[in-house]
Amino acid sequence: MVNPRHRLTVILLSAALAFMLGMCFAQQPTLVDKQASRLAQRIQDFETNYVVANAYRGMGYLDAGIQLNHVGGKDVLEVTPGEKYHFGRIDLLGVPHELATQMMRDPDAPRLGQVYSAITVNMWVASVKKNYADAHGLKVICQSSTNDRARHVVNIVTRFQSADLPAPSLPDSPERGADFCRTGM
Repeated sequence: MVNPRHRLTVILLSAALAFMLGMCFAQQPTLVDKQASRLAQRIQDFETNYVVANAYRGMGYLDAGIQLNHVGGKDVLEVTPGEKYHFGRIDLLGVPHELATQMMRDPDAPRLGQVYSAITVNMWVASVKKNYADAHGLKVICQSSTNDRARHVVNIVTRFQSADLPAPSLPDSPERGADFCRTGM
């Protein structure tokens, strides 16, 4: 027969052990929560950097450096904008000269020396497709931009072809894609 005192001791020890095990397992989610919190903070930092960098790029600062630092419990965003980029050459390939001249006179067309913005290019290409290319049986088959970091200009190439022709196979890398837009090969 088991002594009732021993039985009480075993019950108390079992309860204490269960409590301690429960506490150990309760600590585990806390570690996970801390890791999840750190991951959420990193994602938020990345998103902040991304949004700010895109805003600067939209203003022509293509080399903007963005650094988010945590100082004294506060987030400090350091921005090094770099040089402002402008539109350089704008080449329209595969269209007659007269039509290219009309396209470049479009109100949305980027102007030589204007501050570079991808939004400006996209709006202009949409306008060109709607107002000129469709009316002349053409389609845009590729568009590329190259940054001249020494002169801080962006050169744009847009290649057109007859809408009746099948679309060409485009290269699989941005560098070869830019070459294709310039040369058609």
